[in-house]
Amino acid sequence: MNWRRGSPLSRAAAIALLVALATGLYLVVASPLYAAYQESIARIGARQQTLGRYRQAQRQEASLQAAADRVRGSKERRAVLLPPSSDSAAAAEVQKRTEAILATAKARLVSVQTLPVTDVEMLRRVGIRIRFSSGINALRSILYALEFGALSFQLDNLTISARTSRGADSGGNLSVGIDILAYKSRRI
Repeated sequence: MNWRRGSPLSRAAAIALLVALATGLYLVVASPLYAAYQESIARIGARQQTLGRYRQAQRQEASLQAAADRVRGSKERRAVLLPPSSDSAAAAEVQKRTEAILATAKARLVSVQTLPVTDVEMLRRVGIRIRFSSGINALRSILYALEFGALSFQLDNLTISARTSRGADSGGNLSVGIDILAYKSRRI
């Protein structure tokens, strides 16, 4: 081998060494810097999106505040707790309100069972388990009235089964079971 200065072999070795040095320099310095730059660009984009959401919330603040003030000042508030009474009177109140909702929706009440009263922190949970039959549209209005009516009910253990294969709202093609729970203060 001829490694003399200026020979083609020494020039090729110098070029190979220069390429290896440039590649190593790229891998050690430029590649991490480029990755950090891309990560910073992604973070800036995410922060700009967050800033846009904050600005949108700031623009909507006045209308949301006005809506909250209307709700606070509204005379028609939903009751959260049953009125103070005995446990049996509270269960009867839940049953009476539920039967009124079912009658309005023209559902057929099959059975009513009073659930055991339980203490939940500072409240007493009173409930009933009902079974009724109705169509799908009536069921939708019943569930809406129970959840968003004048008194705040908690619905649990909802079971729905089809009784026939007739039309969607033919009167009573769904058999429905549900636990309806309400809360009252522990003090009577």
